[in-house]
Amino acid sequence: MTPHRRPTTRSFFPTTTARGHPANKHSSTSWLIHGGGDGTIAYGGGARKGKCLPAIPHYVKNRAGLDGLGSNNGSRALTNQAKVYEFGTGGNQGRVTHVYAGDRVGHS
Repeated sequence: MTPHRRPTTRSFFPTTTARGHPANKHSSTSWLIHGGGDGTIAYGGGARKGKCLPAIPHYVKNRAGLDGLGSNNGSRALTNQAKVYEFGTGGNQGRVTHVYAGDRVGHS
């Protein structure tokens, strides 16, 4: 991957694991907590250390899709700044969860 590549391209997301299994074959619960003020890994994606990182929401939606949960999510406010996005339905609801921690939350 090159730094000038758009962060929303499919090439950021493998369809198989390192062992060659389908990406959702050994899925587990995933939580990603990220703030909009992160100066280390930008919420909107972009270049970092010679690589191109996807936008965090795009990464999470793709992770949910690879786990067979689809790209639709339910969302709710956690605080007046933080928001929770849960992917999956029924017994799988929340198996992939993204918490946007707020505009001013940096890297921790």
